[in-house]
Amino acid sequence: MIGLLRTHANGHFTPPSLGSIAPLTDVIVHGQEVGPPFGILPEIRRTRLVAILDFLVSAVAERGFLGESLKCSRRPASRRP
Repeated sequence: MIGLLRTHANGHFTPPSLGSIAPLTDVIVHGQEVGPPFGILPEIRRTRLVAILDFLVSAVAERGFLGESLKCSRRPASRRP
């Protein structure tokens, strides 16, 4: 696995129509899942966190992750109960 990661470390794949924020989101989200069992608690820079959260509630992310058949509700945080 380490060899595979090293081989692709300099890759710059961008999923079609999702933009460069999608791979960053993937790495951050899954890094939060994988790190803790190994005692690694990754810190996320505030600017990156804001960028990925904005992306995750965008229409682009909804279309990319959910497709046209599923829709999610995007309400401003100030309007949530």
